[in-house]
Amino acid sequence: MDYKVLIIEDDEYNRLLYSEVLSGKRCELFFAEEDVSGFAQYQKIKPDLILLDLRFGEKEAGLDLFSKIRAIDPSVEVIVISVVKGVDAKIQALKHGAYDYLEKPITRDTLSIVVDRVFGKIDLVRELRRLQSQEPKVSHGNIITRSPALLAILEKSEKVAETDVAVLLTGETGTGKELVARYIYLMSRRRKAPFVPVNCAAIPKELIESELFGHVRGSFTGALKDKMGIFEEANGGTVFLDEIGKMEIGSQNKLLRFLTEGEAKRVGDNKLMHLDVRIIAATNESLEFLVEKQKYLRDLYFRLAVVQFELPPLRERPEDIPLLADYFLEQYSRKHRKVIVGFEKNALDFLLTRKWPGNVREMENAIESAVIFSTSRYLSAKDFQWSEGQILSSDECNLDRHYDMAEWKCITMALSLANGEVARATRLVGLKDNRKKFYELLKKHKVDVTEYKKSDS
Repeated sequence: MDYKVLIIEDDEYNRLLYSEVLSGKRCELFFAEEDVSGFAQYQKIKPDLILLDLRFGEKEAGLDLFSKIRAIDPSVEVIVISVVKGVDAKIQALKHGAYDYLEKPITRDTLSIVVDRVFGKIDLVRELRRLQSQEPKVSHGNIITRSPALLAILEKSEKVAETDVAVLLTGETGTGKELVARYIYLMSRRRKAPFVPVNCAAIPKELIESELFGHVRGSFTGALKDKMGIFEEANGGTVFLDEIGKMEIGSQNKLLRFLTEGEAKRVGDNKLMHLDVRIIAATNESLEFLVEKQKYLRDLYFRLAVVQFELPPLRERPEDIPLLADYFLEQYSRKHRKVIVGFEKNALDFLLTRKWPGNVREMENAIESAVIFSTSRYLSAKDFQWSEGQILSSDECNLDRHYDMAEWKCITMALSLANGEVARATRLVGLKDNRKKFYELLKKHKVDVTEYKKSDS
């Protein structure tokens, strides 16, 4: 038999009716006529499903019994079938976590349909547990993954952690760049020293030098006292510079000096500080593209990208979606005090078929929202409140920006293949012999052809 079903019902006719409906459904039946024997049977057999009456003779003890069972096992399925009518009774049963509330008298067809749905959910939960047990959840710190691509990055990260070289993490928004940065930090000899995350895009450009390097009293308007900078606070540890592509040129020069010499000055001070800080930087932009557009220092890019990892987007890690969904469901069910034990098939289909342009962060937010709005013990696709454009930034929707980047990539790739020979590069990009157009593109993107010519030496 596939399922154990406990029927707690004081009326003999109803017990026979339920037995007839359940016959042929691959289940083993157990019976009790009141709450005390019902609880004893529950403890003995640990059923998959309980059909529960609320009233036993003149005694209304069903909900108390339900609460007692639910405190022991929040995952057991319960269908309440009672003569007690009205919305209040149904609400109370559903609040306790009942799968459904059916009023007597009940038809065979209605009960059969509801029971089949419950068995379908039980089968789904069992299948999820089976799949998860075949390959244990791989957890690296707070990173949960089975993705071969991400596991390879984490394996390399462990080797990089043994050194002090700068690391550049690239990838789309929400792919977990800070988590990987923290993983490198935790694997390193610096793990007992501070880890300081900095969002470069969130600091006004006129204050970023003060934030990173500190300042002395009176160095600018509002500098009422000496202030220690982030690098000084993190001495001996690791600084994570997120959105590093947003840093303006003047601050880039200061950061380059620090990376080159290990030295820095507070704003308004002439005294050099020698600091020991490891830099891990992250961006969702192409720094190479910014370098060619003269918006980023080439030397700084090379200093930051001694080791570079590009994190895969969630759409390229489909094997991680059920793992992450299970993790977030457990986390947010606990946070919001909800008894939600799994996903309906349509919810899993929803999670697996979305492209997730906002990646793991977007999926996490979607599941938390679904947990908040759900009124069932299983998340359904209807629980996901969705607005297609809500996670896209204006930059991601800017066609000119994407066109310029694609154009620049084609030009520089063609020049690399042609060793800087313009005539050949012109043909490679599909302009045939229209060198005038090619030179216009070179000027537009400020590309220096000489950088692509092979040296004679």
